Amino acid sequence: MILSACLLSKYLLKYRLKCPRKITTSPAKEERMPKLGYGIIGCGRIFPFHARAVRKLPEVELVAVSDIVEERARKGAQMFGAKAWYTDYRKLLDRKDIHLVSICLPHHLHAKASIDAAMRGKHVLCEKPIAINEEEARRMIDECRRRKVKLAIISQNRYNDASQKLYKAFQEGRFGRLVLGCADVKNHKDQSYYDRDEWRGRWATEGGGSLTTQAYHIIDLLRWIMGPVRSVCAHMATLTHDIEVEDTATATLEFENGALGEISSTNSSPIGFSTRLEIHGENGSAIIQDNRIVYWDFPGIPEAEKVLEAHLQIGSIPNRGYGESHPRQIKEFVRDVLEDREPLINGEEALKTSRLIWAIYSSAKSGRKVYLTKGGGDA
Repeated sequence: MILSACLLSKYLLKYRLKCPRKITTSPAKEERMPKLGYGIIGCGRIFPFHARAVRKLPEVELVAVSDIVEERARKGAQMFGAKAWYTDYRKLLDRKDIHLVSICLPHHLHAKASIDAAMRGKHVLCEKPIAINEEEARRMIDECRRRKVKLAIISQNRYNDASQKLYKAFQEGRFGRLVLGCADVKNHKDQSYYDRDEWRGRWATEGGGSLTTQAYHIIDLLRWIMGPVRSVCAHMATLTHDIEVEDTATATLEFENGALGEISSTNSSPIGFSTRLEIHGENGSAIIQDNRIVYWDFPGIPEAEKVLEAHLQIGSIPNRGYGESHPRQIKEFVRDVLEDREPLINGEEALKTSRLIWAIYSSAKSGRKVYLTKGGGDA
């Protein structure tokens, strides 16, 4: 169900989005604005990040959650105060009082659940990656467009303070000509991580390994700053796990602007989880380590301030991969719906990051350089 004209008009009036005149009402008689209904599909590992964010937003109410595991669905509803819980997400989608949904399911279910939601008029915020292949991603994008509902894909690390500061420096031209961008993930996952969930470690269900699941966000930041990728040369291996997909991968990149790049990712390191993004230009360099800016070198910066070690958006050590910015993106998604704006990280934008990862897989499997062209294969 798309937002009713009455409900949306009340929000537009409240936020003065389309009314230039000042509205005065008596505080005692002011009508209380109805909240938008929110549903969350999937109550696994990432579920609490969405549920906590939704509960803090005054414009929405967590109406229902669903999970195929009854105990998870029930506990999720109880913990975050949802009105109802289901083991069949289609029952959640059939509710008329739900207008927006978060999709927090295994990767291979993103497309189906998102399309089911769009067909019922729900606005969709889907966890990364958008889908496990191009065909499914395009079906998601097309169906949401056809049904006139919003589609956004989680890329919460773009909203971290450190990422925002770096991107602002890029927009201001402080780097000069970009010359090198590097993205690195060191992580440890033992075999039990893959054995615990049947969908993990398989091409048909996870869609990839360390690149797709652990390195996605740092790769997304690299592409966001450095721009479209022209070509990739890659290697991957499965070194310490009994799985189909890669646990270790490396790639060299050529960007459309002439700069070069490197990507490396492993789940076979003893390091619990560590990410590093380096952006180097002819005039300046910046390094983000575990969501902190640890190096900041531009003209006019005193030598003593080049190594910042600044506390810029870092959660507890177990959370340093996610950062603290799910609430920021979820809040923006709600505003996108209320103000009828296109999400910044819509399906098309997220697809570019997945295309880059798929190109790395293609290169590693074929042993050849893979070219990505603008338009159909822009990454």
